[in-house]
Amino acid sequence: MRAYGCPSCGAELICEESTAATSCPYCGNPTVVPGQFSGALRPDFIVPFKLSKEDAVKALKSHYKGKFFLPKRF
Repeated sequence: MRAYGCPSCGAELICEESTAATSCPYCGNPTVVPGQFSGALRPDFIVPFKLSKEDAVKALKSHYKGKFFLPKRF
């Protein structure tokens, strides 16, 4: 286990050594653990999301429409 500081609120994050990204349980800020992406594991670039969260939820709901066997709670 390793301890890291949240860059947003300063809380201490306790993570396993293999954890590369997590979210802060106090402020909810998504955090990339420093030093985990180095050497051969470091990506050349990161591709951003094409859709916003609202657009993705809207597309998912339209995909669900008309699915008779999908549970109501889903």
